[in-house]
Amino acid sequence: MVKSTMQRVSRMLIRTTLAVLVVVTVVSAAFSVWLATWIPTKGKAWLEARLEERLPLDVTIGSLRYSLWRGLVLKEVSAFDETTRTLWLYAPTGSLQLGLWKSLWLRSIAFRLEADLRAPVPTHVVLGGSFHPRSQALQAAIQMSKISVKEMIPELAQRLPDQWTSGDPPWEVRDLKGLFALNNQRAVIERLQGTTFSFPWQLGGTIDALETPRPTADLFLQTRGEVSSVPARLLGAVASWQPAGTVELQLVCRGPVRDWSLVEVMAQAVIRNGAVTVPRWPNRLEQIEARLQYDHLARQLTIASLSAATQGAALSMHGTATLTSPPTVNLTASGQADLALVRSALPEGHAIQQAAGTVQASARIQGRLPDVQWQAEAKLTQASVTMQPLTDPLQHLQGTIRGSNAALTTDDLTFTYKQVPVQVRATMTEWPAAPHIDGELKAQDLTVTLLAVRRPDRLDVEAGSRLVLRGSMVDVRGEISPFETGAVDLILSGTIDPADVDHLPWVNLDQLHDWAIQGDVGFRLRAVGPRNDVTGLTLGGSLRAQGLRIRGVAVQELHLTIQQADRRLVVESSRTVVAGGLVVGEYSLNHAQQPSSFFLKADVTSIDLAQVAASVPAWQNRGVSGAASAHLTLSGEEGHGASVRGEGWINATGERLANLPLLDKVLGGLFGMLGEHLGLSSLRRAEITSIAGQWRLSQQRFVTEDLRLGAMAGTEPIALYVRGSVGLDKTLDLTVEPELSEQLVLESSTTSTLSSTVLQAMGGLERLRRMIGRHHIGGTIDKPDYKFEVSLDQLLNQLLPQLF
Repeated sequence: MVKSTMQRVSRMLIRTTLAVLVVVTVVSAAFSVWLATWIPTKGKAWLEARLEERLPLDVTIGSLRYSLWRGLVLKEVSAFDETTRTLWLYAPTGSLQLGLWKSLWLRSIAFRLEADLRAPVPTHVVLGGSFHPRSQALQAAIQMSKISVKEMIPELAQRLPDQWTSGDPPWEVRDLKGLFALNNQRAVIERLQGTTFSFPWQLGGTIDALETPRPTADLFLQTRGEVSSVPARLLGAVASWQPAGTVELQLVCRGPVRDWSLVEVMAQAVIRNGAVTVPRWPNRLEQIEARLQYDHLARQLTIASLSAATQGAALSMHGTATLTSPPTVNLTASGQADLALVRSALPEGHAIQQAAGTVQASARIQGRLPDVQWQAEAKLTQASVTMQPLTDPLQHLQGTIRGSNAALTTDDLTFTYKQVPVQVRATMTEWPAAPHIDGELKAQDLTVTLLAVRRPDRLDVEAGSRLVLRGSMVDVRGEISPFETGAVDLILSGTIDPADVDHLPWVNLDQLHDWAIQGDVGFRLRAVGPRNDVTGLTLGGSLRAQGLRIRGVAVQELHLTIQQADRRLVVESSRTVVAGGLVVGEYSLNHAQQPSSFFLKADVTSIDLAQVAASVPAWQNRGVSGAASAHLTLSGEEGHGASVRGEGWINATGERLANLPLLDKVLGGLFGMLGEHLGLSSLRRAEITSIAGQWRLSQQRFVTEDLRLGAMAGTEPIALYVRGSVGLDKTLDLTVEPELSEQLVLESSTTSTLSSTVLQAMGGLERLRRMIGRHHIGGTIDKPDYKFEVSLDQLLNQLLPQLF
């Protein structure tokens, strides 16, 4: 019973199913026939109208037909904008499959669209999804083959930089796929993703007001990748910097789809572990961490934060840059670096040879390029710098240097140079066109003030520039060329106290110190010529002084003129009063020939020896007095003593001249020795009262043939005739022939037994007067050696035979 019942039900179901299948088949066949006839004509026109209504574009479908197995087949589909004359869509072929039967119970139409596109960009697209007729909503997934920006329609390509749309490898989008939804008013992109240059990216957002002439978009794009995968042509000049690191990019676009200029584009980029090689910077910048933001409408790039490191140096920056024409910037940067690193980044030809220490710097730049306003500050701490032409480093260098468009200043820069503390204050204004320099350097008792204007080809030193050292002051003005082979044109004038030279830092003038000059010397000197060649300068000037003392000797008046031309220096004394006497002459040094040669000529008239003796410590308490005149000429090669030649004369009268230095050592024991030799006590007390004679200098020896020393032994006159030479090595080779008065000869204990009449009769008195004390002086100035040429006995033996 049950079995028969089940069989009847089964047969009923089979019949019903077959009936339904037949109906469906018939309906499908009928519907397919209807579609095949309706779609190519009325369906094509209906679809074109609906698309034009939705897209506000002129839509043309070349052909539209229906196939049972392929669905709708489209050919030559295009969408054209008459306003802008832009072909926004062109597909030579395409197919659309619809799931109509499922729509009966799902209340939506499933579809699958596949087409080959030529515009806006060549690609193969597959679009699948569903359409809800009641809500007019579309949901779909899309997948495309690679998209090459190089082949994009001109209307889109022209909005991109040229390097994006040309060259190899091309800018391509691969693995493009996504999900989106569409209705009458809005398109929602839930997810659209792809890969470009190894950068995977994802797009989302909405497009509203689709049925209006001005649809608007609100899109969000994000991507992440390695900078090294971006082609060099897209990076432009930055490619030579060899950038590396990871970039995360987020992009938001809001605005009208058809008017790119009104679209609001906001972008944010995060750079991690970046690195670049900056031109003229010796080391690669590494550990770059940055957060950048860009506003397209404002055309403003914001550097929220940027930091980097290189060789221990830390750098940071933040600010904004408006990318208008011209660009506007507002940037703040800071950093800390080793000076050795900064030195290596300087251009070739700089003067810094070595540098060590730390510099902390900060800067702010504001305004339109290139006329920006900037402020900067650099703080040095315990730095050391060696720079040309200095021979020693600047040590313990510390202080702050501030700069701006208006000025460069420092008011607390200190360092030590050759163990001498130095403090510098300086301001530079009106630069870089014509910088005005106002600076001051202090080193111990020395203060240097510089007022100058830096021209392109020279440094103009202005009035007010001076050197002050205790009581000395030198004013400087003129021009200095900054080039190594440049020239100078300087005028120096002022007053110098030579005693202040002992307090001049870094300069050792012991030779000048030995002269023990006291008093103020006024001078004026102009120097014109090559900066680095003193002998090549053209000099002209004068020195004047009153009440001067040189080694204690009073110089009542000093007037020297200085001239140098053609490498020949001439110093001339037109009127110099020394110890009451007049000194005139000249000194010349000729550098035009090598070795350099010199010439000295001087005339001394009536110098008061008493003044000299009172002034010179070595002469004091010697009782020297009188007057002296002299003449001398010297010539030779500089630095070659053997080449020096000269001649002159001396004439002096006074008292105690034997006490003069040099004479006291050579003649100090002469009279005592003569007195003992002749038995005349009065000779021991003899005093030289006059000196006269000529001399010449040759082969490093002073030679005289007629030097006469006049003396008094009590009331009797004595004359000493000196011939021979004194060497520059202090050796002596002199012959002294005393001429004694007749009275002194007869007073001698040796000759007193002989009467004057007898000696005169013998004709030997005159000879005895000259020969009785003749002797030779050898040895050295410090230790003279006296030796009589003829003993008194020998002299008498020569004379007595003539008597008998």
